[in-house]
Amino acid sequence: MKEEDGAERQLVSELAELRRQLEELKAAEAERKRTGVALSGSEDHYRDLVEHSRDLICTHDLEGIILSVNEVTVRLMGYDPKDFINKRSIRDILAPEGRHLFDDYLARIKRDGVASGLMVVQTSSGEKRIWEYHNTLRTEGVASPIVRGMAHDITEHVQMERALRQSEERLAVTLRSIGDGAIATDREGRIVLVNNVAEKLTGWTQGDAAGKRLDDVFLLFDEKTRERCYSPVEEVLDKGRAVSFTHHLVARDGTERTISDNAAPIKDGEGNIIGLVLAFRDITEQRKMQEELIKSGKLESLGVLAGRIAHDFNNILTAILGNISLGQMDAGSNQPLREHLAEAEQACIRARDLIQQLLTFARGGAPVKKAVSIARFLEDAVRGALIDSEMRCDFDLGAGLWPVEIDEGQMGQVIYNLVRNAQEAMPEGGNITVRAENVVFNESRHLLPLRPERGVKIAILDEGVGIPQENLAKIFDPYFTTKAEASGLGLAACYSIVRSHGGYLSVESKPGAGTAAYIHLPASDKEVETKRKVEIEPRPGRGRILVMDDEEAIRKLCRDVLNHFGYEAALASDGAEAVELYRQAKQAGHPFEAVILDLTVPAGMGGKEAINKLREIDPDIKAIVSSGYSDDPVAADFREHGFSGFVAKPYDINDLVQVLHDALTREHE
Repeated sequence: MKEEDGAERQLVSELAELRRQLEELKAAEAERKRTGVALSGSEDHYRDLVEHSRDLICTHDLEGIILSVNEVTVRLMGYDPKDFINKRSIRDILAPEGRHLFDDYLARIKRDGVASGLMVVQTSSGEKRIWEYHNTLRTEGVASPIVRGMAHDITEHVQMERALRQSEERLAVTLRSIGDGAIATDREGRIVLVNNVAEKLTGWTQGDAAGKRLDDVFLLFDEKTRERCYSPVEEVLDKGRAVSFTHHLVARDGTERTISDNAAPIKDGEGNIIGLVLAFRDITEQRKMQEELIKSGKLESLGVLAGRIAHDFNNILTAILGNISLGQMDAGSNQPLREHLAEAEQACIRARDLIQQLLTFARGGAPVKKAVSIARFLEDAVRGALIDSEMRCDFDLGAGLWPVEIDEGQMGQVIYNLVRNAQEAMPEGGNITVRAENVVFNESRHLLPLRPERGVKIAILDEGVGIPQENLAKIFDPYFTTKAEASGLGLAACYSIVRSHGGYLSVESKPGAGTAAYIHLPASDKEVETKRKVEIEPRPGRGRILVMDDEEAIRKLCRDVLNHFGYEAALASDGAEAVELYRQAKQAGHPFEAVILDLTVPAGMGGKEAINKLREIDPDIKAIVSSGYSDDPVAADFREHGFSGFVAKPYDINDLVQVLHDALTREHE
């Protein structure tokens, strides 16, 4: 019985174990069914994501055979989906020029399990597209290894970058080739490009300037205040508008230039500001030319004024000086009277010098030039200016200086004024240095108005107080002066005289560092005239002299002077009357020995027209022209116009008599 009970218990236990195992099998089957449903849903979801992705998705095996592709890939490549699966290799869709890289790609996948980069594919229509890919190798949970690939078509992006790069290259080429300086910056105002012209003007090379802020390289100062100005980066970048300005640019080596600048924003295709470009040019010489034109305009205006008053003023002075001279002759031994007349004569001479400065600006009165040795002229002129001074002067006159053609009287006035200015700048004493050297003017010197030619450069240097910067630009302006008793015509007259000689006058100075005045004169090929005029005391003469002048006081003066020296004078108020009197005298057999003609007669025929009519009557006529001012070059080349002599108003009666004597005794030319 015990054995039967034990067998029964064993059987019950085995049946229970079988039931338990059966339950586990049922539970496992239920779980398997549930998992199968979930996997099926996940696969459907994954397939939906792949098909509707904007990226290109495909799989291929380790030989490159395409196993699957999504809809985007099919659409972009233009192939029938059936042509892809298990029929094409990745190698087949690559552009021909890139297929040789395919084996390297497979090797990387097999070795690293991942590969990224760019590939160029070719669509069914032959169009080439650029893909950026990231592919991974999968070996687990699959029957055989497969490569899952994901790519993004970046063709348009690359093309835009390429176009932008080409545009930047074209911009760089354009900026480097233009004649103006150009600097391009980014949105933050940091320099991206500096062209060749900008390198020269700023002293900063592309390599040194790149990455620096514009204000660290492009140093600007206000023309008038000399205060630092900052580039218009903020105004251009923030407000998006172009600006223009004119400032002083200080280069890296301290060189200053006047520039005209235009700054404008650089925008992308959507209108966003991505930087700015500065285009600027050196207008230093242009500004100098403008200043020269302004100076010339001022001098021209003053010349018109001088021309209007010169004739009458000189006529008055001529009458005064002439009658003083006659009074001195008649004063005899009356010493007090002679002294009074001498004082009056000196006052008239000072007035004559003042009007002579005014006449310098007149449109006529061309200098009567001759070739001279500039070294000898400078020594004489400078010593003459310092005759009453203890100031020391050092001469540094180069050997073999070329001759120059000058009016010694006018140019002597220039040297006198410059030397006296140097002397006044050193009230406690000092040295004046006068230098001269041969130079060749060329276009690089930019000396206005000189053309490229040989010349002589004269320098007058002092050790004085110098000229303040604010006054330096105005020193040649008529009537500008810092001296209480000065007329303000000295340097203006010097400037005009040098210009009338075809030269150029400039001044450089710094307060406390002295002043340097430079005169540039064209050289002459003519031989230096060494003959000096021999002064001859006026001698009495004989004969009838016809005097034509529109001023009655001068006619009477000339009559009295000529009578005093033994001549017989006849008077005419204009050229027409003089021509008629000369004709009548010749027909009557009592011709005039000579005529004295006033060149300018505002209300009638002047000397220039009268001499032509008189020469028709008498080709051998001896005529003297007299003038205080004229806008005609007759005074400078009187012989070319048929005259035998010239006397300038206001004239000393001795000069008048001497010129008349020379004309009567000289053989007819």
